[in-house]
Amino acid sequence: MLLSDEDGHEEMLRLWRGAERVIASDFLFIESAAALAKARRMRRFTSTKERELRIRLDRLWPQIRSVPVEGWIIRSAAEFSSRHDLTAPNAVHLASAYAGRDAIDAFVASDKKLLTAARKAGFATAEV
Repeated sequence: MLLSDEDGHEEMLRLWRGAERVIASDFLFIESAAALAKARRMRRFTSTKERELRIRLDRLWPQIRSVPVEGWIIRSAAEFSSRHDLTAPNAVHLASAYAGRDAIDAFVASDKKLLTAARKAGFATAEV
């Protein structure tokens, strides 16, 4: 969403620019790269566009305070998955945010179930 002109791009860009810091799971990098490859396979854009967006991802990533997916995060994600009926990736995102909850002003996502779980975990949320 931040990388390409999809629905929610403008709102995501506004939130990104206004954020003091952006915190995300290491898993987001993999998920983003996989989404770009899937979009190319679905012919939503060309291989050249995929490479351009991947370069943009590589340039943006150092601006993110990434949370390693290990130990406590994995166990916490398993609990969030069970408690809120989340997919594994969404549970990892929520557990990663929860680990840095004192430094987070808003949990940003497009998935309604994930946003509901984030609110139940005590986060202010923003839907994109």
